[in-house]
This record gives sequence, structure tokens and C-alpha cells, in this order.
Amino acid sequence: MPRLPAAPPGWLLTELGPTLGLATVLAGSTRGGSDLVADSLARDRSWQAVEEGFDPTSRLRTAVVRTFLASPLGRSRPPATAIGLDALPGVARTAVALRDLEQLNTGEIATIMDRPVKGIAQHLAAVPVGHHDTEIAELRSLAPSVEEVSGGFVRATRAVRRSRRRRASALAALALAVVAAVVLPTVVLSHLPVEVRRAGEWRYSHEVKLADGWKLLSRSIEPEVESSVLQIPSGGADPADCTVTVRVAGVLPDLPGSRIDAARIQGRPAKIVIRPDDTVNVYWEYAPGAWASVECDSPEPVRRDLMVGIAEAVRFHDVRQALPYTLTAVPEGYRIRSVGETFAPIYGDVVWGPTVLLEPPADSYWAAVIVGPDLADLDGVSAETTVSCLDPDRSLCVSAFQMDDQVAPNRGMSRRTVAATLADLRPAADPSDRSTWFDASSLPG
Repeated sequence: MPRLPAAPPGWLLTELGPTLGLATVLAGSTRGGSDLVADSLARDRSWQAVEEGFDPTSRLRTAVVRTFLASPLGRSRPPATAIGLDALPGVARTAVALRDLEQLNTGEIATIMDRPVKGIAQHLAAVPVGHHDTEIAELRSLAPSVEEVSGGFVRATRAVRRSRRRRASALAALALAVVAAVVLPTVVLSHLPVEVRRAGEWRYSHEVKLADGWKLLSRSIEPEVESSVLQIPSGGADPADCTVTVRVAGVLPDLPGSRIDAARIQGRPAKIVIRPDDTVNVYWEYAPGAWASVECDSPEPVRRDLMVGIAEAVRFHDVRQALPYTLTAVPEGYRIRSVGETFAPIYGDVVWGPTVLLEPPADSYWAAVIVGPDLADLDGVSAETTVSCLDPDRSLCVSAFQMDDQVAPNRGMSRRTVAATLADLRPAADPSDRSTWFDASSLPG
């Protein structure tokens, strides 16, 4: 049997651009799109023989589509709570992506998918043209880099080799190994993995796909957890405030409640926890050893199906927190406690952030420090807060405040801490232009 190549041809990698967006729309995440393209390349041993200068776009598109349709993700039925593109079966999702993203007609789509034209036409007729354009554009913007695909190719090639060895052994026992090796290529995607953040990384590994009426209030990152706070209509007079919490691997959630039901969320093991007051919490293992949860605060218990629907709307991929400033260091003894921002007025009329919270040493009684807009306008902020700002609008300030209201603030220490933080604070070249902002992942550890 011909050996699988150790890497795709270099010229081919430069031609992947048009295919990366399609793969990400099909797979639903950056990592999934990268793995889908890499697996498609790894399955086809003839790429090495293709000469430079050949336009591979059509062939790559067909390879990616058929690999997706053969995978568990492409063959699986969407859960009843799924929304948007995720509510479409793999065949329908693929047909819609080829029509609305690739601008292909029904006959071309049927040929690429190797499906009857009549069936494809029925799938397309059920989804109006452009109905998912916003979601498709968002997913396309998450397309992986060529470098990510090149790295994924090595992993995919190893998986192909292992799969072929296992299948060859099984078929040999049935005296069919030679025939099967020729006519039954056997690789399918095992599982498109999700991003798992490492403790202390200042980035998100998730975002929530907002349904109609849902509002993202805030999001934040801490060393071992990240969270998104949502406001969601729940059928009562007031909407529910729901928190999606994503933990790094190894940080196990508490499971309070009088009853725990086993379930599946996004195809992964899950636990539905019902407390004595009928409050429902949802926990699921989104990756091996890594757990996420949904909890809602509402005057009335939120329905179980809505809680599951929120969990199903969580997407796992690399999401960056942009900051209109960065820190080159933190004051001695301090550490970064959290990074985040708000998107809706939570505290009065203030949309707060992006902010970085610096935590003092344990049992030091030193002031905590927030980098961001001026704290003075927020209700409940002590008049003893020490604030120094870099701009007249007071949108970029360093505020030191005593977290324990039973301890008198040390004004001298607060002033020195604020001054030390300001010395290491670097604003963006143009804070009004987000393209000049910094990636929070560059913050000091």
C-alpha cells in the first residue's frame, strides 16, 4: 500500500483559502474546520502527484464536503433544542452552505455531494436563500490559518494510518483484506475536538450563539474558569439572568441538588441537576476532564428544556478578548484575577469595560486594582477609592479600592500601587479604533 505523505505539497497549502471558510461553516468551529480540511487531505494519497499550477479549488471543495458527510457530525441528527444552522441535518447544512456561501446551483451541489438532484432541491426549498447569511459570515470569519491546517495534517495522517491498520486486521480475519484495501477506503472523522483553554490563559474558549430575544450582558475570564452572563426570556414577568461557566480541564464542578439525571449535551456526557426548589442546573463534559455548566437566576424556576437549549447554544473555539490597553507588568505581589467587559447596562447606565482586575496578596489587606473606565460613577463605590486617569474622558483609569469594607484603606499604599500600575500601562495607539487594541493573551502571567 502506498505510504501516506508526511505533509501536503507546499504549493497546495497556499491554495487552501477558498476551502477554509466552507470547512468552518460545515464543522461549526475554527478547530473543526482545520481538522476537516486536514483530514480531507490526509485521506487522499494522490495529492503528491498533482503538479503545481493546477487549480485545486473544486477538488478540495468536493473532498471537504464528502469527508464531512461521512463523519459522525455530518451523519448525526441535530437535537430538538438546536437553533440556526445547527438545527439542520448534515446534508441540509451542506447544501445550504454550498448554495449561499459558494453560490452554486442545485445540479452542481448534487454532483459535489454525490446525492440525487431531487433530494437536494427539497432540502434547499425548505431554507430560504440568505436565511443563514449572518451566521455563515460569522463562521467564515473564524476560518483557521494555513499553519493550523498544516499542523492538523500530521495528526490526521496518523489517525488515518491507525484506522487503516485496524480495519485491515479485522478484514484479514474475514479473508477480505486485499479487496477491502483497494475498494473500501475507510477513514471518517472520529470527533471534531473543541478548544480547551489552559489555566491562566487570558482568552475565551467559548461563545454563546444568541437566539432571538437573548442578550449577552457580560463575559469574563479568570485563571480556571470563564463565563458569559445572558439575559433570556423565560416565560415569567422578568427575564432570567443565566450564567454559562466553562472550566479548564481538571476543575470539577459542584453538583448541588436532590436529584441528578444523566443526559447528553452536544453529544457529550451531561448531568441535569434538580434542586429541592425545582431549580434546574445543567452540567456537561465538553471535553475529556473539562466541564461547562448553565445556571439561571430567576424569580421562577427556568424550564428544563430552555436550560438544555442554552447549553446546546454554547460553541467552543478560540475567542479573543481585545483591550484598548495592555500591561507590561503588574505591581509586586499582585496577580491578574480577571479580565472582562460588559455589553449592556448592568450597573445603572454604565456599560463597563473592558477591564483588568488585579488582586493583592492573600491576607495583605492591600487595595485591589481595576484598570478600565473610572469607577467613581458606579453606585456603591467607596469615596475612599484612589483613581488616576490617562485621558480627559476618564475612560482609561487605574482605580485602587479596599475590597473589605471592615478594613480602613491605606491611602499611601493605594497611591503607590496606582502609580506603579500606570507606569506599566500602555494605551492603544487609537483607543477609538478596535483594530489597534491589544490581545489580552499578551498580559503578563
